[in-house]
Amino acid sequence: SNLGPNATVDAPGNYWLVVTSDDEVCTDTLEVEIIGDFRTYESTVTASSNQLNCLYDSVLLTLETAPESLLEWIVPSNASFNWIDEPFELWTETSGVWQIVTTHPESGCETSVSLEIGSDFTPPEVHAGFADTLTCSVPTSTVSGVEVSPQGYTPILEWSWTEGALNSFAPWSNEEPQVLLPGTYYLNVTFEENGCTGLDSLVVVQDPEATIDASSAQFPNVITPNKDGKNERLTLYLAENPDFPLLSIVDQYELLIFNRWGEAIFSSFGAPVEWDGRINNKPVTEGTYYYRVRYVIICGEEQRGERIGSFEIFR
Repeated sequence: SNLGPNATVDAPGNYWLVVTSDDEVCTDTLEVEIIGDFRTYESTVTASSNQLNCLYDSVLLTLETAPESLLEWIVPSNASFNWIDEPFELWTETSGVWQIVTTHPESGCETSVSLEIGSDFTPPEVHAGFADTLTCSVPTSTVSGVEVSPQGYTPILEWSWTEGALNSFAPWSNEEPQVLLPGTYYLNVTFEENGCTGLDSLVVVQDPEATIDASSAQFPNVITPNKDGKNERLTLYLAENPDFPLLSIVDQYELLIFNRWGEAIFSSFGAPVEWDGRINNKPVTEGTYYYRVRYVIICGEEQRGERIGSFEIFR
């Protein structure tokens, strides 16, 4: 095609310049070869984490490309960063879109890669709930009303305490733990997704006036350890309130069981126990046995007691 005296081309190839005199008698031809060079370098950028959060307050950005590339980093506004291996690797605490333009030094052709770093420092808002006042008649209390917000996160709950205790033997629930002692209980919540934490506390008190009168404490006169669920164990109880778990408020306990010849066959000192009529895991014979028990109750006002008597074992 005829491009005229000044030619602009957009494709490689061979081009000829033909010059003709005004009288069209003389001509001359010049061949020009245009070579195309569209070489580029491919680049990839990775991050040690795609999100800035309470677990990762800074991220490492790493660019992989040809060493001879000409590089331009287009960073978020007000970005702060430190070079680890300029211009290929850096640490930053700035979220946003990070873009790198790679230029081939000979062709001048550019390619671009980008990576967006998110940010989430949302802390849990924690309400540790509430628990009823502990009394001698109600020595434990279940925490209720635990709340964690906002929604959309996976909360990890962890309790700790000062001068208190949680029941680790009850069916465990961090949302509704069972309190055994007065004290200050702390609920620490961590969001699994961003590692951010929140803390709230719960104070559980004990009513010093709410005491239990243990003056009617006694043992049964018969036990029948035959696995029928009735009168299976020798246990201290209140004659005036037999359903109350008296041993749950006993702090010190000494129990001795004697046979009819006065020989001690069972003893327990420390934590309160219920005797099941066995020695070394073997049932004793039926008949008359004797006991002596001493106990101390500190819940409310201190109460001390001693009981001596006899009971029968039937099967």
